[in-house]
Amino acid sequence: MDLLPENLKMLKPVGRLDYNSEGLLLFTNDGDVAQSVMRPAKQVVKTYSVKVEGEVTSKDAQEMEKGVETINGEKFLPCKVK
Repeated sequence: MDLLPENLKMLKPVGRLDYNSEGLLLFTNDGDVAQSVMRPAKQVVKTYSVKVEGEVTSKDAQEMEKGVETINGEKFLPCKVK
């Protein structure tokens, strides 16, 4: 947000990028558009490519597909793992 020019400070990000992650950030001034992309009930498909250290076992993939809780207590919804 600090990098936006002053005349675009009214825009809000759609979603977020976590620390040590990279990708495309969408910005909008339309709250309905932002909500339609971010709300799980709208089922907007999002694709993430991640790099992990070590090997992801089939058991790990099955757990992720059921949804997981992070060490911070945040719950990630079920996903497809490929």
